[in-house]
Amino acid sequence: MVLSGVTLAVVPAAPAVACSCAVSSTAEYAERADLVAVGTITGREVPENATSSADDATWTVEIDKVYKGDATPTVPVLTALEGPSCGWDHVSSGQTIILFANLDGEDVRSDLCSGTGAFTPELDAELATLLGSPAAPTEAPAAAPDEGGLETRTVVGLALLIAAAVVLVAGAARRHHGVGG
Repeated sequence: MVLSGVTLAVVPAAPAVACSCAVSSTAEYAERADLVAVGTITGREVPENATSSADDATWTVEIDKVYKGDATPTVPVLTALEGPSCGWDHVSSGQTIILFANLDGEDVRSDLCSGTGAFTPELDAELATLLGSPAAPTEAPAAAPDEGGLETRTVVGLALLIAAAVVLVAGAARRHHGVGG
């Protein structure tokens, strides 16, 4: 007699996650990033009427040192709102981080897969070996008053052009009336 049986195992499904990151080395994260820096997260702003976990959250990072790229002392970093859309769900306000980010026009963007994470002395030393000594953040350029700059020269040039046109039209009108008169 042959006995056959079927065993059925019920295994709970893992939660669905939309963001999937390939594991990379520190060197690979640094190579792909426009900005590599050490800083402390000082805040997070979320949109009032978010419609998706992919909407942007803005994290404020106070930069201590810069390994690659240029950064002002305070950098707003855009990420998706939540981890399933590759937002930062692994860092928090008050935490010192190693920031790997890219420029998107004027914006600085990062995500869960960028390599950004908690600061460690070992990672800091590895970045120094890979990228050299870090620099201080650069001061944000102050808006200089326009002292004869492009805007002033443009306005003056246009005013002179209009005045010359008025003089030419007035002279032509006088000659026309003088000849036929």
